[in-house]
Amino acid sequence: MLPLEDGDYVAFIRNGDYQNKDIVVAHNEWGEFMVKRLRSRPDGSQLLTSDNPKYGPIEPNEHYRIIGKVIKAWRELL
Repeated sequence: MLPLEDGDYVAFIRNGDYQNKDIVVAHNEWGEFMVKRLRSRPDGSQLLTSDNPKYGPIEPNEHYRIIGKVIKAWRELL
């Protein structure tokens, strides 16, 4: 899957079986949805990262939770 850009569309499934480097949809405490890459750490904890380096990593917690795994992404070309 190509790196995602702002404005891309995604389809996702809610399955709870998330693996290292999966692209996931997360929900934050303000009701916003975001698309991030899941990274597994050696200690077993997880981190949500962006393909865009201007956004820092986020640790999933009660305020940021993963709700699905992206299975398809596309963008409209004008």
